[in-house]
Amino acid sequence: MSLTRRAITHIGKLIQSGELPRGARLPPERRLALESGVSEKAMHEAVRVLVVTQVLEVGQSDGTRVRSLEPALLRAGLHSAAELLRDDTLVELTEVRRGLEPAATALAAHRIRDQDLVGVRRHLDAMRGAGDDVELFTKHDVAFHQAVVTATGNATLATLLQGISNRTMPARVWHGLVEDDAGERAIAEHEAIYAALAARNAPLAEKCALLHVGTTAEWLREHLHHGEAVEA
Repeated sequence: MSLTRRAITHIGKLIQSGELPRGARLPPERRLALESGVSEKAMHEAVRVLVVTQVLEVGQSDGTRVRSLEPALLRAGLHSAAELLRDDTLVELTEVRRGLEPAATALAAHRIRDQDLVGVRRHLDAMRGAGDDVELFTKHDVAFHQAVVTATGNATLATLLQGISNRTMPARVWHGLVEDDAGERAIAEHEAIYAALAARNAPLAEKCALLHVGTTAEWLREHLHHGEAVEA
């Protein structure tokens, strides 16, 4: 079991045993790390994953607390957190996305209309204005790409890529939470994609999309396959 998954399991047991009831403030991460025998970094990441999967919530001024969830929903949240760290499906989905989305972006560059570009730009501006709200940022990130694919006029391709985006969205939120400069880099990569689309430059659009999707895919593969070993 990876260190992050071990940390998630430890917090889950504290919640399910009643030691951390609903609404309780989470103990310091250093203490939790010592209790579970993992590094503080692994515990910090586990907390972030549990926030993404809505097992925990971050208050405005009173720290991280256990969400007020029914037992069935709590189990579902913990299951989602564990699934988020299962590498095979996520890596495979990002590989499929890397194979399809650059080609779709190139096709969009040929077919995109001015009104489509307005929609793409709106999501790019919303990403820039999201600030520290990683979930809002990722929501508009996903919508940006969906708007691009929709501009191809190929409904089958749009539906296929939307399904992949929906399934990988939690991992993309996780990426944004864990890596401090992920947002700034993503905005720059989206700007490049938008510029290529606006210029109707299909080869450049494909290249920019490949770079962008490849960045996420490589981060995920490296993190899941090697990141936990470093923590050991």
